[in-house]
Amino acid sequence: MRQSAALVDRVVAVGLMLAVGCAAAPAPPAATPGANDADVPQKGPAPKKGWRALTREKRATEARALCAPWIASGTAPRIAAEGHKCLASVELIGTFKARVEGGSGYDGPGVDRAIDHLTKAIELLPGDLSIHEERLHVAISSPRTADAPKLLADSLVRYTGPDATEDWLSYSHELWEMRRGDVGLEYMRVLENRYPTDHRIVGNVGTFLIALKRDDEGLPYLRRAVELAPNDAIDAWNLGRFHEKHGDPLNAERMYRRAVSLEKNAERHQDMACNLGRFLATQGATHEEGCALAAGQCGRRAPGCAPTPAAP
Repeated sequence: MRQSAALVDRVVAVGLMLAVGCAAAPAPPAATPGANDADVPQKGPAPKKGWRALTREKRATEARALCAPWIASGTAPRIAAEGHKCLASVELIGTFKARVEGGSGYDGPGVDRAIDHLTKAIELLPGDLSIHEERLHVAISSPRTADAPKLLADSLVRYTGPDATEDWLSYSHELWEMRRGDVGLEYMRVLENRYPTDHRIVGNVGTFLIALKRDDEGLPYLRRAVELAPNDAIDAWNLGRFHEKHGDPLNAERMYRRAVSLEKNAERHQDMACNLGRFLATQGATHEEGCALAAGQCGRRAPGCAPTPAAP
């Protein structure tokens, strides 16, 4: 399960926090990562299995034979969509591997064919969120990462189901973790156009801008996110982090204290309080308070703080 809408996984590298939705990440298509074999031959007659079991076992020929008839002309939309989902997974068998740019993901010509099948499934069942999610997952986890904003825009036009803002938002975190800030910003711009007053989306646009070293553009977004959701701890924290980075300790302290007072999640509250203590310890007027807070919340003293005297 992804972090809940308030919302965040800590991003230590830049000290900012990214808002993410609470939707669970979609399971990868049924093809099991690992072997690069297009198919795994089996001895004896194949048992009767569903396509998910067949693709997990890399029985591509049998899965294709099972599912291909389902997309024939005149087939009911739900059955035809299931056929395209099946064939997308068949195309991904053996494509999950280490990539040149680092990490792992889907690679090879099967990726394009899988995305094409999923697009056809979406045309047949536009209200099925899982197909939209699977298409985004495959694109982001492949050399087609840069297509994620375009695919999201297409999904926002086609999707007919219940509100899925948090589900769309959750994929920005995958792009953040991949350090694809360029794609993440473009992805968030698509969401911003659709949901211009959602504070999580506004804040994430600002966070991506700052990660791309476009601080002057990012600051208005961080401020607007706080205006839209004055009781959100993450938005307050990110604005405080900006002020600290830009040499404004008074406003940084104000926003950090506000964030700590607002945060209800125990783990995040402790993390924020620890970092607030470390920050206060660097300021002359609050040095002792910061040292005490860091010692209590971080489990160790902050840099520049004297050891705590042993009890008599």
